[in-house]
Amino acid sequence: LSSQKTGTHLFLSLDLSLPRMGSPNTIVPEVLTEPKIYARWKILMMNYLLGEELWDIVVGTEPKPDEANQEAFRIWRKKNGKALHAIQMSCGPKVFSSISEIETAKCAWDHLAFINQSVTPENPPQASEPISAFSQGQSKDDHGSLGSLIYKAVVDGDLERTKYLLRIHPEGLSARLSMGETILHIAVLHDQVQLVEELVKLMSKEELEAVVPYRGGATALHLAVFGGVVKIAEVIVNKNPNLLCIKNQSGYLPVNYASVSGHKDMLRYLYSVTPDEELTSHQGASMFTDAVLTQNYEFALDIHRRFPQLITVHTDREATALENLATIPSAFPSGVHLRFWQRWIYNCIYLQPTSADNSEKDLPRRVAFRFKEQAWSALILLVPGLKQIRDSKLKHIQALELLKSMSNQISTFDSSQIAASGVINAVILASQFGTVEVFVEMVKANPSWLWIYTSENGSIFHHAVAYRQEKIWNLIYEFGANTDFGVFVDLDWNTLLHTAGKLAPANRLNKISGAAMQMQWELQWFKEVETVVPLSYQEYKNKEGKTARALFTEQHKELLKEAEKWMKDTASSCMVVATLIATVMFAAAFTVPGGNNGHTGIPIFLVRDSFMLFIVADALSLFSSTTSVLMFLSILTSRYAEEDFLKSLPKRLIIGLATLFFSIATMMVAFSAALSIVLGNRYKWTAIPISLLASVPVTLFALLQFPLFVDMISSTYGSGIFSKKTEPWFRSMPEPSKLRHDTITV
Repeated sequence: LSSQKTGTHLFLSLDLSLPRMGSPNTIVPEVLTEPKIYARWKILMMNYLLGEELWDIVVGTEPKPDEANQEAFRIWRKKNGKALHAIQMSCGPKVFSSISEIETAKCAWDHLAFINQSVTPENPPQASEPISAFSQGQSKDDHGSLGSLIYKAVVDGDLERTKYLLRIHPEGLSARLSMGETILHIAVLHDQVQLVEELVKLMSKEELEAVVPYRGGATALHLAVFGGVVKIAEVIVNKNPNLLCIKNQSGYLPVNYASVSGHKDMLRYLYSVTPDEELTSHQGASMFTDAVLTQNYEFALDIHRRFPQLITVHTDREATALENLATIPSAFPSGVHLRFWQRWIYNCIYLQPTSADNSEKDLPRRVAFRFKEQAWSALILLVPGLKQIRDSKLKHIQALELLKSMSNQISTFDSSQIAASGVINAVILASQFGTVEVFVEMVKANPSWLWIYTSENGSIFHHAVAYRQEKIWNLIYEFGANTDFGVFVDLDWNTLLHTAGKLAPANRLNKISGAAMQMQWELQWFKEVETVVPLSYQEYKNKEGKTARALFTEQHKELLKEAEKWMKDTASSCMVVATLIATVMFAAAFTVPGGNNGHTGIPIFLVRDSFMLFIVADALSLFSSTTSVLMFLSILTSRYAEEDFLKSLPKRLIIGLATLFFSIATMMVAFSAALSIVLGNRYKWTAIPISLLASVPVTLFALLQFPLFVDMISSTYGSGIFSKKTEPWFRSMPEPSKLRHDTITV
């Protein structure tokens, strides 16, 4: 054979070794002939390569070594040859021709992955697009070989080789490769900036508008979005700005792709160059909504200021940006739960609002802000966790600015604009998701929206109760307690108390630890709502003939069983520990360290201070553990009625856990004192390590049980989740009687 190419052609013409289409071989049961079997073929090939210890060569984790290292290069070349041979022998003739010129197993594997990606029986390549568009004078094998050569050069970023091949075959510039893509699409997908620049120079504007059928009709600019390389997008747009306005098969512009890609620089660039007329309709609304959903609130605020009319435009998801914002409580301070030290840091961090005044007269304030910003930047580098808190606060500030901007606009809307903007549904969603800030701003914009009423679910009160959103309930409590919200009845004749009697949604219930605490939480909700509903409606029956109390019992039957089991299991486990402590402490009182005087029976070390510490600690541990046993025993013998979970059982568990913790602590004190008595004369240095080690079990018990203990105390003895304190923004509003109009029914 005079050359590799001649050898390849002779090899194909003789067909001596390549398996026929669909025939099995020793590597895979079916060779790769078409994209629809690629997924199965890939799994079988991967298993084979793993078994032959060749997988690292294929995926590139064992890279090609420097040829100067002859031994390493020889081993790699041998493995590469084996892997490449296995891949080639597992392909049909047509697929083999596309990788016959590729020299490494990794490139062959990647090429097969690329030409077969996103192709399914439901989404085959379009028949109207040719598999190859090279000159008719070339043979079928030449098509595959030339296509694979150009493909390999583009993927490798080999600019000179690509230019050389295009000089020989200029038709390859606009030709379609195996899956209908051009070499520009390949270069864009592989982020080859220099190649894209050269290819764009050579191509006409019309050629740049070529689409990839199996990628939903995406142009090269659509594909550039996913790589996030702004330079590539700039090169393409500068040559053909019309690409900014070309939509794919789903009707999306490149800027719509960028709004969900996560590449903020790319999004900013495309947003700045896309014509305004393309962003004032469905595409602009989709971009606005995507910015809200991806929590890119700074960008969303920019869109709203530039295109305020988008607030009333619905997307293909049938929701406006405001409605989506109402479903994201974490976008605002009320939706984030911070520990006390995190809350302190959060309040201390100063961030300048986006709308801050940057004029010359405000120069001193801007200088002071710059100094604070530099100081916080230095702290963020030194203290872990600060950046997350700072980013969270920045997100909240941006979301609040966006919300206030939308609220100011909505306050000027007429009835038709209100209906189009989805603001009524946004208020309902805010009451369901507990998005306090959205609810507050909307009601401030139009206080009459407090009387929104849906025939299926009732008033906003009903939504807040049904979804157990105590923050919304607390906000509107001042209005609900003095009006007739408590007498609203839905289509099934359910009152507000019936709504409270239904089981809470799982996502809300699961936030409470322990079935007993969940039962207590549900009872607290029922009792709270009961204070609002008039007495005449508390025994009101729905269409099924059930009162609210009967509905509560029926809906919480399973939760009551789980709460009883949880309480019994907890009490049983803790009582075993308390009993062991009481037994040991009782025995220790009569077997004191050092023993007793044989004549008088008085302890030998009675005069020592450490002995008195031992006796006192032993007695306290015994008394507290005995008390703990009695508390847990009273829990086990309880009747477990619904009302018991409100106060009675939680109180007993609190006392039991507190006395158990105290008995463990005093037991370790008694143990440390006993060791000090025995070893004190000779090993005085043991006092410190003994004290430290004795504190370990006490600390572990506190860390493991303290969160539950605190939650129980807070829910049983604390102020709870409900607050009747009037919020400041309510005080600035007119009296409810002056605001009351006809109920808004939707």
